[in-house]
Amino acid sequence: MLRLSIVFVGLIGTQPAAATTPLKADTLFAQCTALIQTPSSAEGRLCDAYLRGFLQGVSSAGGKQRSSTVDESWTDRAARTRLGTTALARASYCVPSDLTVQRFAELFVQQVEANPKMKELDAVSALEATLHVHYRCTASD
Repeated sequence: MLRLSIVFVGLIGTQPAAATTPLKADTLFAQCTALIQTPSSAEGRLCDAYLRGFLQGVSSAGGKQRSSTVDESWTDRAARTRLGTTALARASYCVPSDLTVQRFAELFVQQVEANPKMKELDAVSALEATLHVHYRCTASD
């Protein structure tokens, strides 16, 4: 019983560092480089999973800037009122529905190679910057 108490007390004071630390762009860059070179590698699968989740989030948020209008749909209104206008303003990109994870990884790696300072960002900011460069909404979107 004493051993169990000691283990339990030891677990209470610990918190996993990964739960509070955002993924860095340089880590995602290495993983996505691995995805491009060897898609079945463990590192490549990590990039694949991260980008799938990111793109799903973009899709769920609507993927482009929205504003409230009289003819606003129920979905648009729900996103605006729950996500807030600041979050929606950040989503000023229009992602094509046929964008593959492999292609997005290639664009991300190219973007970071062209702008090495992006490695200092968190992964989400670097991915958003990649979307802004390649899939910025136009007046016709």
